[in-house]
Amino acid sequence: MVLIMAKRVESGEKTLKNELIEEMYILSEKLKMQDDAFNLTDDDDIIEALIYEQKALQSRFACLMKRAREMKLEVDFERFKLC
Repeated sequence: MVLIMAKRVESGEKTLKNELIEEMYILSEKLKMQDDAFNLTDDDDIIEALIYEQKALQSRFACLMKRAREMKLEVDFERFKLC
């Protein structure tokens, strides 16, 4: 019985780690799209909105990075190269 519960906990940890890595990947892709959007506009209002959105994405990514370090999660950071 204890072994089954331990396996569930390990499985839950793996799922949490996978979710964390997936969210980091999604955020890195959104940040890349943000960078592309900057190059496609010259409207000051849109640029200002993009800056605020980029800051929010960067803050969220930093939070996930902190959580990954706390979990001692090994991540291939080449996958998350940001512009």
